[in-house]
Amino acid sequence: MKTKMTEYSVADALDNGVNDLESLKDELQDWLDNMPENFQSGEKAGQLQEAIDQLDSACAVTIPEGLDGTTDDKDQPTLGGVRFQFPASTKRRMSRADRCSEATALMRSALDAVKEELEPMMAALQNLDDLTDEQQAKLDALETVNDGLGEIEQAIDDAEAVEFPGMR
Repeated sequence: MKTKMTEYSVADALDNGVNDLESLKDELQDWLDNMPENFQSGEKAGQLQEAIDQLDSACAVTIPEGLDGTTDDKDQPTLGGVRFQFPASTKRRMSRADRCSEATALMRSALDAVKEELEPMMAALQNLDDLTDEQQAKLDALETVNDGLGEIEQAIDDAEAVEFPGMR
């Protein structure tokens, strides 16, 4: 059976991944908020709050200019439009953990696609003996995008570490 693939831009994939994580965080927050008062200081409430905090940290990621698909500077490279294939979800009702895993896998695939484009572009500019001002500006912009990838990777790691409490 052939896996159906969906095409994404990096910008859309990162946006979708963060939105999915925010949706999970909101679900957990609603669960905690609607928990009977006598359970709100119990173990389950503590597990929920920990998961909410981890997802909140992951959702606070800032997508660097150049990956968000927009730029005000014509010399700024935009890698947000880089496209890649990702397996389409086949499950209709997925667990929270599975939805989190799918969101982080989508985000990680977007980062891999960016790195595939970014690394040769940076290497080509770094290998030049004398950079023009325009080339130096482009290299600086690429390095800024590259630096921002670490924050996104940390957000993905934070989300992957979330332990979702069971319903009981």
